[in-house]
Amino acid sequence: MKDVYPRYADRVGFVAVGIDPTEGPDVLRAYAEENGYPWTVTLGEREVLERYGVVSTATKFAVDRQGIIAFQRGYGVIDAGGWEGVFEDLVQR
Repeated sequence: MKDVYPRYADRVGFVAVGIDPTEGPDVLRAYAEENGYPWTVTLGEREVLERYGVVSTATKFAVDRQGIIAFQRGYGVIDAGGWEGVFEDLVQR
């Protein structure tokens, strides 16, 4: 993701949402800095997580400009080519 994101940063908004209620904003900010994440990292609100059906960490969503879920994947690794495909799809919508 870190290798692919910079090529799309001006065309695709990306936000990482923490779902662990024991982790506050300071923990998330430190984690993002430690891992060199250039995107926004924030805490998820319970209502939003429930609405999207998030039940585990590392759940991934891509939402297009109209608010339609264009991609959803549960826990698992997506390689650079997979992320490039997701971002290309979003740019084309």
